[in-house]
Amino acid sequence: MDVNSKVEQMRKSQRLAKKITKQTSVKKISNSAPVASIPLSKICRKNLFGETLLHKAVAEDDTDLVRKIIKVGANVNVQDYAGWTPLHEASVAGFFKTANELLKAGADVNCKGSEQVTPIQDAVKEGHYEV
Repeated sequence: MDVNSKVEQMRKSQRLAKKITKQTSVKKISNSAPVASIPLSKICRKNLFGETLLHKAVAEDDTDLVRKIIKVGANVNVQDYAGWTPLHEASVAGFFKTANELLKAGADVNCKGSEQVTPIQDAVKEGHYEV
C-alpha cells in the first residue's frame, strides 16, 4: 500500500468517525426539546449500525427517555443490522428497569439476533439473572 492510499484510507476513517458523532446524541435529545416534539421519522431513523434512538437510549440506560420514545410510538422490536432489538441491548448490559419498560411495551422475548440468541440467553450468559 503506497503513502497516498494510506492517507486516503485515514481520511475516509476520519470522515466516518465525524459522521457517526454527528448522529443524534441521546444526551442532546434528553436535555433538549421534549421527545413528543421530535418527529417519529427521526426517532425511527437508523444510524450506520442500524440502531435507532431507542437502541441508543437503552444503551445509555436512560429509562425516562426510553419511556418517552415508546410513548411517541417507536417500535420496541426494531432490529439493528446485527439483528439486536433494544431488549437485547438492555439484557446484555443488565439494565433491569429499562428491560422492564421494554417488556411492558410489548418487547418480544423470543426475538433472535443474527447469532440466533434471544435476549434472555444474552442476560444469562452475562450473569444478569435479575433481567
